[in-house]
Amino acid sequence: MRYRKPQPKHFRPSKRVVIIGASVLLVTIGGLSAWAMVKRNNSAYTATNDSNTDANSQSPQATTAPPKPQTTTITMAASGDQIAHDSLVAFARNNAGYDFTPLYQNIQPIIKNADIVFCNPETLVAGEQFGISGYPAFNAPTQFAGDMTKAGKCNVINQATNHINDKGQQAINANLANWQSLQPLAIAGANKSAADQQAISYFTVKDIKFAFLAYADFSNNANFAPYAINIYHDTMLFDQQLKQARSNADVVIVSMHWGTEDSTTVNQDQTAFAKRAADLGADILIGTGPHVLQKATHTTGSSGNSMLTWYSLGNLLSTQLQLNELTGGIATWSITKTDTGVKISDVKFHPTFMSYSWSADDRAANNLLARDNLALQLLKNADRDIQSMFPGASAAERLQFIKDTIGNEVTVSE
Repeated sequence: MRYRKPQPKHFRPSKRVVIIGASVLLVTIGGLSAWAMVKRNNSAYTATNDSNTDANSQSPQATTAPPKPQTTTITMAASGDQIAHDSLVAFARNNAGYDFTPLYQNIQPIIKNADIVFCNPETLVAGEQFGISGYPAFNAPTQFAGDMTKAGKCNVINQATNHINDKGQQAINANLANWQSLQPLAIAGANKSAADQQAISYFTVKDIKFAFLAYADFSNNANFAPYAINIYHDTMLFDQQLKQARSNADVVIVSMHWGTEDSTTVNQDQTAFAKRAADLGADILIGTGPHVLQKATHTTGSSGNSMLTWYSLGNLLSTQLQLNELTGGIATWSITKTDTGVKISDVKFHPTFMSYSWSADDRAANNLLARDNLALQLLKNADRDIQSMFPGASAAERLQFIKDTIGNEVTVSE
């Protein structure tokens, strides 16, 4: 019998074995990839930390820089009396009613960028219901307030004047309602009730909180309710309101309608109450009433604080008769708030002149209504009109008068 050598058997793995093997291979490859990635990331992390370590080793006492102080700055403008004389109202009259806006066009470069514009409408704006009239008992059409707001940019309004009560309490109420409908930042100085008088006007601009207070020396019409007008000789009211305002605002603005008419000299009453306001913590005092300019200065309070003091800004808009009464201007300054307090800087005065035409015959006849062609101008552009109205005077002479009167604590723009 022939012997046959046995052949080796060929191994054939089952399907299950194949799948398990493939899975193991994939897990192994994935693990190696993950290990490589972790190593690479750890290398980058180590490099970053090494860099920081090097920097720290060079400046072992390095600390985080303190945050920069938060700073907010706004600009404010202020002007003197705006008086609705008969001739001024007549000049604004047209077929549609009244338009006072052209009177403000020449001062736009000064006021257009101001955040706050203080204005002093010397006279009532109670409307035709109470009769439109000029001196001595004034009342202007409601459009005067509207155009003062629109074209004059007025948004902080003084109502404490000697003429605000010219036509009684009902006219005061109508006047206030008219101003309130225009939604300015603040109104102060005249009131509809005792409760209104006690309320202080606060407003906020760019995170700076302001208090606005306003007072007059007296009223031409002495028949008025105790609450109708804020009189600064009521020292209980004056002191209480300034103390409250100082406790609740970053900046306290006080308007004072006072002084001797047509006098560029500050009187003792003004000096005493300016000091009183500074002692109570006011930051800014704006004076109106004399119809002519008076000095600007800084009044030191009892705490060492400094109050920017404009004793009188004169007239801005009027048709008064004297050269000094027609010479006015607009004051401007910056208010900056930081984490440590408030600073007032960049204080300037921008001179203006109020011109009109008035023939020699009408002047001789004292025909006041004949004053025409009114223009509120920057002083530097008014030389020809000044010389025509007042021979011997000039823009240069007026500029020197302003510098001498205002003083050297503020910059007078030329």
